[in-house]
Amino acid sequence: MSFSWNYPIYLLPHDRGYASLVDQNGEQPVHSLIVCTEPQLGIELMGQFSLLGAPRALRSPREFRWLLQSLKAPVTSVAFDPNPTDHAINAEWQATVSDLLTRHLPNDLSPWDYPIFAVGQERGFACIEATSDAAAAMQALGIFTSAEKAEAYLRDAEQEGSLLELTDLEMTVTFLSALQAEIAAVAIDPKIVGGQHRTEHCLGIDVLLTKYLVSEPS
Repeated sequence: MSFSWNYPIYLLPHDRGYASLVDQNGEQPVHSLIVCTEPQLGIELMGQFSLLGAPRALRSPREFRWLLQSLKAPVTSVAFDPNPTDHAINAEWQATVSDLLTRHLPNDLSPWDYPIFAVGQERGFACIEATSDAAAAMQALGIFTSAEKAEAYLRDAEQEGSLLELTDLEMTVTFLSALQAEIAAVAIDPKIVGGQHRTEHCLGIDVLLTKYLVSEPS
């Protein structure tokens, strides 16, 4: 069975961590972390279990991976969107933590969480003029870590454009590789400061593709 989800996803917090369910139907009990793909289901389950507070949102694959890596025995599995009864978890999908980490949540070295955004304009994509250590001017593609930052940049720059959402490592590598012959660098979250285009972080596309936009061995 295949199963997919969009972020944010939701956990059910309690005073000892996050709620899980125990499946007693096999030879050994299986403890599964509850993960809800919709906030309303999380609220309903918290009410069912008499848990105080509100579901906690995980907003990116990286946050989900960090959480899974922090889990301790006996929790070894994840139950997505369960509908528990006295005798069954009735999850939409269950997977082991190890399977999720190795097959569904690749551990990449990207310097940002996904999605990220580029801004398409009439003549390509929004860029700023950047300067290298050798004082050579170069075009740096604007990459924004949220839609709000991209929209703020367009507003302050008095420019128009449409947002291109890059949702994962593979899409970003394909996109930047296609631009590598024309654009030398990437400016992360550029802003307008004193009428000038500025950025605190600027990386060469070749450096990004060889050192950061790669998968780390699990």
